[in-house]
Amino acid sequence: MLVPLGSVGADQPLGDIWRRQSEAIVVTACPAGGDSDSSCRGLLARRGKQAVRLGAGYNVGKVLWSGKASAASPDVVLLGDSGGSGGAGDLFAVTFADPIHVRRLQGERMDWARAQRASNRLHLEVAFNIEYFNGVPHAGVSIVPLPIVWSHGDFAIDLAALTKRPAITARESRAIARELDAWARAERSGTMPNGTVSTVTILATLMLSGRTLEARRLLHTAWPRQFHGEAAFWNSLCAAIVAHPWWTRFGLRRIPEASRIVAASRAEPRL
Repeated sequence: MLVPLGSVGADQPLGDIWRRQSEAIVVTACPAGGDSDSSCRGLLARRGKQAVRLGAGYNVGKVLWSGKASAASPDVVLLGDSGGSGGAGDLFAVTFADPIHVRRLQGERMDWARAQRASNRLHLEVAFNIEYFNGVPHAGVSIVPLPIVWSHGDFAIDLAALTKRPAITARESRAIARELDAWARAERSGTMPNGTVSTVTILATLMLSGRTLEARRLLHTAWPRQFHGEAAFWNSLCAAIVAHPWWTRFGLRRIPEASRIVAASRAEPRL
């Protein structure tokens, strides 16, 4: 079952937010010498007399998933949510070994993360977010869910799940054509374009699932006739994907047809 992230209206109370015998995840005040706001929160992992400070500067700490540590799972996964429109924060995976083992993912749109419990193995989805593409404002983010599992004591990409995404439908293809046409007309008339958020999301979903050639053909088919900039649009999208921290963090060069993305990311022209 997916575990949605909520928000806390008042300052989060200090104390345990997860406990199992002598093991606990604790919300603390922020350390002295840093953020002095009374709402600032830190996160601590404790096992008996062991204590590891996970991080601080958060508005809220929230447990997303818990189980029993194994080769396929840590003990706890939690979010340190820094707040703000960008959803900046940290995801922590804590294994209560001796010493306590911690892995962290840090980035934007972390408040979007989802956790799923299936077959006693940790499954996460984190946001592969493409921001400000083609002049779109911050609120117009494109997000592709990136499936993450636990492997060898760390967060890892679930390549099998990533490459089994469903095919793009005819309805989605038509939506791209309509959006690109509206964007091109706005560009020609000198009015403020609405951006191409749906187009970027659909194309990036295809590319990250190993179908870059299909995405390139889809863009070419949908591109408004007699309108310049198709190659610049494509090259810029590829550059945005390769520049994302998750591209390197999760070794996304391993996905099928990734070499096409890398090649276009280095090409000109660009938007």
